[in-house]
Amino acid sequence: MVGEAKALEMILRGLTVTGRRAHEIGIVQEVVADPLTRSLEIGAELSSRGAEGLAFAKRLTRSALDRPLAEGLADERKSFSTVMRTASAREGLRAGRPPAEILEL
Repeated sequence: MVGEAKALEMILRGLTVTGRRAHEIGIVQEVVADPLTRSLEIGAELSSRGAEGLAFAKRLTRSALDRPLAEGLADERKSFSTVMRTASAREGLRAGRPPAEILEL
C-alpha cells in the first residue's frame, strides 16, 4: 500500500523520481540496466503459462482489495478448480511444467 500511496501522491503533485528511487519506495518491482531485454524475458515467461490461469490470477488480484478475505479465498478455491480443468493446465501437468516460482519480495 505504501507504493500505491506514493504513486498517487506523485500523480497528484506531478512529481517524478528515478527508477532506483521508485524501487526504494515500492512502486516498481525491479530496476534493470536493459529494460527492453528484461521485458521480453518476462513476456516469454508469461507466454509459457496458460492464458486461462493468468486471466484468473489477474481478476483475483484486482478484486482482492474490494471484498472480505474469506470471500476472496472462496473465489480463489473455485477459480483454481476451474483453471485446473482447462486444456492448458492439463498440458502443463502432462509436460511436468513446474508452477511459477514464488519470488521473495
